[in-house]
Amino acid sequence: MLWSRRLAFVIGCALLASCGGGDSGGSAPPTGGGGGGGGGTPTPSPSPTPTYSTIAQLTGNQQFEAGCAFYSFSRQFSPNFRADSEIPFGERTQLRFDAAASTWSFVEGELTNPSQQTIFTFGPADLAASPPANTTLYRRVTAGRSLELALRNGQQTGFATEYLRTLLQTDIAAVGVADSDRADRLCVYGVPTVAADTLPAASTPYTSLNVLGTATRVGFGQRLGTFALTDSTATLAVNGQAGTVSMSIQLVGREILPDGSLAATTTALPALTAGTGTIANAGTPAIKLFEGNFVTGGIQDIVSKFSGAFFGPQGREAGFTFYARSQQNANGETFEIAGVVVARR
Repeated sequence: MLWSRRLAFVIGCALLASCGGGDSGGSAPPTGGGGGGGGGTPTPSPSPTPTYSTIAQLTGNQQFEAGCAFYSFSRQFSPNFRADSEIPFGERTQLRFDAAASTWSFVEGELTNPSQQTIFTFGPADLAASPPANTTLYRRVTAGRSLELALRNGQQTGFATEYLRTLLQTDIAAVGVADSDRADRLCVYGVPTVAADTLPAASTPYTSLNVLGTATRVGFGQRLGTFALTDSTATLAVNGQAGTVSMSIQLVGREILPDGSLAATTTALPALTAGTGTIANAGTPAIKLFEGNFVTGGIQDIVSKFSGAFFGPQGREAGFTFYARSQQNANGETFEIAGVVVARR
């Protein structure tokens, strides 16, 4: 299969759930607010209620923590394809916006040590003329190497998010070269729920969810086929009193064909069921994060995991990365599965 410009475009569309205007959004740490009260007899003042700006309301320079699913293809290694959610939220990835220069920077590495960071910066000169729908696409080709940053606006499939966004950062070593090395990072970022905020005390489901990502079939060290996961469905519930999340994902794929198109029919893929995780406050300033593992139903996995964050007041929105690798079937094949789930209630 040729990792051509056309195929790269289709993979990007599959990961971002749109092929077809554009809009970019940024976010800063949420603002504080609130007040207290007291009567004739002194009583403890209630904690200030955190207040939040939606992404559309933000102005000026911005810096966002992000969590990413990772995909890598290279003929130099065996297996030549691997996927992971190896970049937990806020640990190794940031998105920065410079208002004066109108530039976006994708940052990966040790966030407290600039010498150990890889930074790709994109500006107005890199804007693509015909981006996918609801996406601002930056593209730069230098000496045959293509770097892209696709910033999806808040329009999801069937609903919109106010505090959460997704992005896709792509690095193709040699455009138009057969089986060129490439790496993709599909990330979630936004205005996180602060540690001082509360989550629903009882188990509360998210009612609108999208699944993004790919499942790649690998046999004897070679990538055999890749499926877009945008037809998949998921469940997610949060229990603030117990400090837990629960979820499941029913994976449905559309194979990315050799000519770069998506198959007209869908393919049922293994189910990721009974995922459970714990909620914790972490970071500076502290925000509400969660992580856990899947207890799989339709797949006997070697390893699986997910990690994410809540966004907006009382965790109104949530986003997480997930990863699973199946054991070999009778034909010696496995699935490398990774992606992002976006949710709102």
